Amino acid sequence: MKLLFGTTNPGKLNSMKEGLQPLGIELIGLNDLHCPLPEVNESGKDPLENARIKAETYYQAFKMPVFSCDSGLYFDGLEEDLQPGTHIRRVQGKHLNDQEIINYYRDLVAQHGGTLSCAYQNAIYLIMDEQHHFSCMDQSISEPFIMVDQPHPTLTPGFPLDSLSKDLRTDKYFIELDNDEKNNWNYRTGIQVFFKKAFASLITSHPLSEEDKQELCHWHYPGEYSIYDLPHYDEIHQKQIFFCDPKKEQNYHGYSLQGTLIGFTNIHEEEKEIFIGIGVHPDYCNQGYGQAILNLVSEFCKEKYPHKPLYLEVRTFNKRAIQAYQKAGFKIDRTITQETCIGQGTFYRMVKER
Repeated sequence: MKLLFGTTNPGKLNSMKEGLQPLGIELIGLNDLHCPLPEVNESGKDPLENARIKAETYYQAFKMPVFSCDSGLYFDGLEEDLQPGTHIRRVQGKHLNDQEIINYYRDLVAQHGGTLSCAYQNAIYLIMDEQHHFSCMDQSISEPFIMVDQPHPTLTPGFPLDSLSKDLRTDKYFIELDNDEKNNWNYRTGIQVFFKKAFASLITSHPLSEEDKQELCHWHYPGEYSIYDLPHYDEIHQKQIFFCDPKKEQNYHGYSLQGTLIGFTNIHEEEKEIFIGIGVHPDYCNQGYGQAILNLVSEFCKEKYPHKPLYLEVRTFNKRAIQAYQKAGFKIDRTITQETCIGQGTFYRMVKER
């Protein structure tokens, strides 16, 4: 999925790419469009309103999925007239460059004892299309830290305050943190959760088309997960198995996200239970989509089969799938050994009671 991040700041773009890399998002910035940019009037009363103004302006200009972020900086115990808020770079009507920002905040902190506790109030506004807007400005994407009056000798262009800011967990300057340490930030984790929830709400269910069936046969999983690779479509079609079995094909459904097929299910009613089989596109595994699809399946079955429990079978080595199923309300019932099309396998039978 391609998303436009409403920024011309290369540092912010690269930082966001690092944060969203696990979600498989293709992220581009405004400079990647190579065209004139609309003027944005950031007149909002808080970071969320500014993020909304920017996102709406860029969406109207470029008609593609876009999100914008904005931040306010707030110091504990500092007088209101000294709080930067959303005007981190603007002081007394002047727009400060990176070095001027360091000088100003260094002196401000020095005047208050050499250290100040503070936090960024961050906001994000995402527009997928005219009907689907998502936003967040809560503690899940806020990050408290300490600002000091002794700048780190290194300056990251676009992120000058990283040279004055220290992480509460490690006591390192922000500029010293590696990617793993940044991944522990509330902000980065919160942003990932925000996008996962937004995308999950956009998943749509549909019958599998012939094109979908052929695409499923081109999904290839890495390492030990290659056991989930399907045979070639011609073989499945010739043998009339799986979704090419005329007696069973109506049990199969596809799940798409903004036009991309990301998963499928096999829902089969038995005498006392409902069997659920599920597959997720290899590029979308371990990102919460399996759980989201199972939630949709559970709601569907709740309406169609209100009095029957659901069950599924998962190979015992597949820890990430087991965790996803547990989050969706399934519990391990027992271990079973059975024959499959590629030989004998050991599975957990997992059940979701009504």
